[in-house]
Amino acid sequence: MAEVQELSYDMEDDIDDFVNQKASQISLEQLKTRVKNVSRRSCEMQKAAEATSNCSKPAIVDPRSRFLHSDPSELVGMEALKDDLFELVAGGVDTLGDAGEQHSENISFKVQMPNDKLRSMALATAARIQGVRSKGITGTAGDILEVVGCRIDVVELVTMLRKKLGGAQITKVERVKKNLPAVAARQRPHQIKTICIHGLPGVGKTALADLVYSATEEQFDCRAFVSVSPSPDITEVLRAIVTQVTNSPVAYTGAVTEQYLLHELSKFLVDKRYLVIIDDIWHWEELQIIAKSLPKNNPSSRIVITTRISAIAEKCLTDDMHTLLYKIGGLDVVDAWTLMKSGDDNAFYGITEMCDGMPLAIICISLAMKEQTKEEDGDLGKTRVLRRVKDGILTIPSLKPLAESLCLGYKDLPLYLRTFLLYCSIYSCRHKFEKDRLVRRWIAERLVYQEETAEGYFDDLVDREWIKPVASGKHEIHPVMLAFLKCKSQEDNLVTHLDFCSDISPCKQIRRLSLQGKKGQSMNFSALDLSHTHSLAVFGSVSGVPFKRFERLRVLELEDTEGLENAHLVDICGLLWLRHIGLMGTPITEVPFQIKSLLHLETLDIRDTGVMELPWEACQLPKSVRVLAGSKDSRQGISLPEGVHEDLENGIPDSSMAKCREVLSILLIDPFGLGAAPQFAAFKVPGRCMHIPELIKEYFKILSSLDIRLFKLEEDDIKFLQEMPNLKILVVRFEVVPVEPVTINAVGFAMLESFGVDSRVPRVTFEQGAMPKLRRLAFKIYNGPESKNPLGITHLRRLEVVVFRCSPWYGGDSPGISTTVAIVRREAWEHPNQITLCINDYKEIFPERKSALAQVCEESGSSRMGGVDVQADIFSVSAARNSIASIDATASCSQTSEIEEVKDQWYSYFFGLP
Repeated sequence: MAEVQELSYDMEDDIDDFVNQKASQISLEQLKTRVKNVSRRSCEMQKAAEATSNCSKPAIVDPRSRFLHSDPSELVGMEALKDDLFELVAGGVDTLGDAGEQHSENISFKVQMPNDKLRSMALATAARIQGVRSKGITGTAGDILEVVGCRIDVVELVTMLRKKLGGAQITKVERVKKNLPAVAARQRPHQIKTICIHGLPGVGKTALADLVYSATEEQFDCRAFVSVSPSPDITEVLRAIVTQVTNSPVAYTGAVTEQYLLHELSKFLVDKRYLVIIDDIWHWEELQIIAKSLPKNNPSSRIVITTRISAIAEKCLTDDMHTLLYKIGGLDVVDAWTLMKSGDDNAFYGITEMCDGMPLAIICISLAMKEQTKEEDGDLGKTRVLRRVKDGILTIPSLKPLAESLCLGYKDLPLYLRTFLLYCSIYSCRHKFEKDRLVRRWIAERLVYQEETAEGYFDDLVDREWIKPVASGKHEIHPVMLAFLKCKSQEDNLVTHLDFCSDISPCKQIRRLSLQGKKGQSMNFSALDLSHTHSLAVFGSVSGVPFKRFERLRVLELEDTEGLENAHLVDICGLLWLRHIGLMGTPITEVPFQIKSLLHLETLDIRDTGVMELPWEACQLPKSVRVLAGSKDSRQGISLPEGVHEDLENGIPDSSMAKCREVLSILLIDPFGLGAAPQFAAFKVPGRCMHIPELIKEYFKILSSLDIRLFKLEEDDIKFLQEMPNLKILVVRFEVVPVEPVTINAVGFAMLESFGVDSRVPRVTFEQGAMPKLRRLAFKIYNGPESKNPLGITHLRRLEVVVFRCSPWYGGDSPGISTTVAIVRREAWEHPNQITLCINDYKEIFPERKSALAQVCEESGSSRMGGVDVQADIFSVSAARNSIASIDATASCSQTSEIEEVKDQWYSYFFGLP
């Protein structure tokens, strides 16, 4: 795979050289030879892999492996969780609070200062830490700072103390008070039958389930504990359950089948109180097969599952009201410190920061650091050791359990998702990134071409817990997972990571480079060949970066870097193959006229910079360029070149400036500062707005396309949209499902041709005469409450196309989705026009079907066919549900090609397709 990837990079470089007339006949011939050789070896490897797969058989992983502890006392921070979960399993009582949530408590930190002369500075520094309730100086030498508070960030505390005092060492961490209310005091009226334990790999899901299993031996008639691998043999899983609950091997003379085991299991458990723990579920289908064999006639029986996949956890909660989602976070700082100290008398707080409460990571990394420490002493030496441990996460023996746990999730990903995940290793530790910006970079890298597809891949990685949402619409990757991904990406030569401490002599060609710069320190790049680098991301300082040498660079990301000057942009504009330039948050003040040389440029992000005006040369580029401009802290926008604004207002006449609207897409910035890219010279308002922003109203007469996300569409907002004279494309994305349907009446929207609604449930109703020119209607719907209100699409007299995009995790299983689809299908049938209905890329043309059925009914003199009411059968909710299910199963097959007829410019704009 790596060789094919390297070949693809070289092919792209040679094609570029050929375009620029730099390639020689010899280099092209060598390339052809390499393609033939790689193709031949690929075929041979595929045949060998197929032969091996035919002989191999998935195995069940024993849950009582090295990840479990024979001595429960070794487990730190699990006792409270075990007691809480035991009450739920034994009694089946739910809690009003979030299960697994950390309880309020005070924690005491003792930090040794470099000397006793820094008391006042230490006290002032500690006072600025959030959550600190009291502070004081103790110790015989007066050099101990004691801090007491709730939910104190120990990393922030020690970091600030070291910056101010020149050094600090934690000496003790302990709980001052613990308040854990009894579960029995918080009851709900219904009983819990299924408990889903959800959390990151390595946080102790299996260990917790095993503790509960061991503690409930007397409460159940029979029990089973089975673990499911990412690619399980379901027959063997069922055999293991039958063997454990019956306490005897399966007695069957012939070949044991899945159906036989399901029958035997259901028959045996029908009158018994049982506990079945299914550990590490990866796929919903496997859980359904196992669950259907477990009878639910006994309300005291329990099913406990563990999973790292958030989509499975959410679906368990949605599909069964008797399911409790029990989330496990990381250990708190006290338990993490206790666990770390148990393996190392001289613990290092950097481990706590990296592991973020993951018990398996704390154990493995603490042990690895103890083994890797040589002559180094003090925190500086430990920092170097921790760096070696991070770099050796795939090779250091004591880290093998951690690496294998992460590898399970990594290998379960499809190959294409692995590439997108490894690309995320380009970020630095604790870097917060936005979904939209990463998606744009994937597209600029040509890893994917369709925006909606890229967003789907991103959501998949979030569902699988590789990417974690954080505050303000941003995301990050767990530090341990990031260290793992960096090692894997280095191994595959997908991303090279360098900083001022790195050995800057990589043996492979650098394809993507992530630089961690430090102010005042420059790296020596003289030994590096940068001519084949396609992507560069710099974090920290750009000091010493030789931009001119990146001659084949496609993607450049310099967000929030220090030291970038306007002169650097002149060098950057000499990189002719650039497609994406990210300058957000940098101190630049102008875009040079040399930007006209970037003939392949697609995105220029100059938000939160000092740039106040675009040069005229930006309008002379041959391709459409997205310019992301403005500031979340300022209402002042960016000035267009002289004459462009007037040209827009005058309707873009035939002139030398007419192409400006085709070239530039200007993105309006709202106060939230959450970026998203516009397309087709349209205005897309990023972030979430309570009402239509004033900035939009300034462009009232100009706008022909608008995409906006609102918490609520008020009457004043609807009136404003109705009165926009040139609005042809409108996409409204509802952050909250409207309580009452949004009614579109016959007033306004005189020019609107395309309307998109993005909402959990599309509560929109069209009255007679609404949107008189509307031809295309689209819905992106998810899982939400059922609504039987009519949409009224029969009132849209020029309607031609209705498009549905449904959540892939719910599809026809969701009452909200299936009911809505049934309503739309009925109304499409009743519409006088020929309506093309597309559901997840599957097309139906209703008038043709309607005419055929109508003819049969007319000949029979009845509205019934064969004793069945035609409309009642075709447009029932169950029929819609079955239709969506069949569509989901065939959407990737031949049906996909039919949808090409309706993928026009508007359809692409809404769904991000080409």
